[in-house]
Amino acid sequence: MLAAGAAALGIAAESQGFAWSDTRSWVPDLLAGWGLARLGVAAAATGRPRGSSVLLFVSGVAWFIGDFHSTAPDWIGSFGSHLSWVFLAPLIQLALAYPSGRPGSRAMWAVVAAVWLTTATPWIDWNDDTALAAAMSAFAIAGTARAVRAPREGVRDAIIGLGGLILLVLWALVVPRLTLSVRPIAFDAGAALVGAWLYAGTRRRAGLAERAIELEESTGTLRGALAEVLGDPQLQIGFATEGAAFVDDLGKLVAPASANRRTTELLDASGAVGRIVHAPQLLASAPDREAVTVAVALASTRARMRRVLRERTEDIARSTLRLIRAGDDERLRLSARLEAGVHPHLDEAALLLARAREAATNHAVLEAAIDHAAAQLRRSQSELAAFAKGLGVPALVGRLPSAISELVDGLPFEVELRVADLDCPSELAATIWFVCSEGVSNVLKHASASRVVVQVVTDANEIAVVVEDDGKGGADADGSGLGGLRDRVTALGGSLSVEPRPGGGTRLVAALPQAVTA
Repeated sequence: MLAAGAAALGIAAESQGFAWSDTRSWVPDLLAGWGLARLGVAAAATGRPRGSSVLLFVSGVAWFIGDFHSTAPDWIGSFGSHLSWVFLAPLIQLALAYPSGRPGSRAMWAVVAAVWLTTATPWIDWNDDTALAAAMSAFAIAGTARAVRAPREGVRDAIIGLGGLILLVLWALVVPRLTLSVRPIAFDAGAALVGAWLYAGTRRRAGLAERAIELEESTGTLRGALAEVLGDPQLQIGFATEGAAFVDDLGKLVAPASANRRTTELLDASGAVGRIVHAPQLLASAPDREAVTVAVALASTRARMRRVLRERTEDIARSTLRLIRAGDDERLRLSARLEAGVHPHLDEAALLLARAREAATNHAVLEAAIDHAAAQLRRSQSELAAFAKGLGVPALVGRLPSAISELVDGLPFEVELRVADLDCPSELAATIWFVCSEGVSNVLKHASASRVVVQVVTDANEIAVVVEDDGKGGADADGSGLGGLRDRVTALGGSLSVEPRPGGGTRLVAALPQAVTA
């Protein structure tokens, strides 16, 4: 209907502005106006941004106004004469605010308003070559400034809009300098070329749901994405819950709209999926409501899956922590049994060997055998004591720095110890101690280091445990010892990493949260 109306208007305008025999004048003029209007209709039909389609169509319709300059009564002719150049305004607006046609700042709104006023006012002679070229150049400068300031994702559109302004400048400069016989055709062709350039640069607009989903990844919430897509900063979205209530991303209840807002219930085959509170003029069409319903349903499903995944992850962490604690309890029981059972028997055996040694005086062979047995017994006692110590965890609450100091005491290399005096739960203190113990043990067994640094530092949210050495490096991050340690750290919500140290050696780092959930 719009295309047919523009076609009828064009024929009527040409009949008023030109003699039918003057085909060299009215045919190019008619084709240029029809072309601009048809580009606007095509932009709307193919899903281009609405601003592009409206402004191109308005430019095509306004193109024919000047052809009524000699039409009776006089007021129509005067109207046609004064507005004969107004077709430029929508083209310039589209180029400056490409491709939406909606200026993004007050300064750009002022420029666009000036364009419409100057093209519609009778006091500016747009036929004057200098005035026309100067105005087009000013608009091109404004477009250049927009292209420079455009965000990264908008550079393409800004450059296309700037190209349209440059074409208008060239059109304004070149056409008046052509011969009189060529000028009308060049004039019409140039204006149509600008419209074709702006139309060709527009891209098919993504569906509302697709655009909202894409924006959700950058804004972080569907509410923010839909608010941007629909142009309603106060928009609210409520997701359906099992209790027939609607809550937003933060779990806050979304109530029905007030007097100046509107509530749209979103339904799909499964029932209610959400509620959206919005400006009255939005979501008037069924396709828009369906698109928003799809976006809300997808967001609700993703949120539910994330919640289930988070709950399962927390369950696994709690289960791992229970297993670790059960293992620690078993280690403590075994250590206690060694202390209570095996150690007394070994001490008794050592006493018996000492008495036998006294009774074997002057029996050289027997003395040597007893001395050898006593030496082996002492070595076994020492190894068993070290084993028992490794099984148990020292009392750490309130004395973590001294416990770590005892851990590194007597090591055959230089140790730099920097341990903050932490007030933390026993489970967290034990994990810090195990990280230091495993790190120092690995240095002792594998690193051939001359110096080790042990640090336990903290800030408001995190505790960092660092064990680094200047040894030969090459620690196995997937080894059994570090694997078990990683499980312990992860169960508390932390992370463990092993990395080469600049200049040689290895750096073991555990990051643990200050708050630990039991």
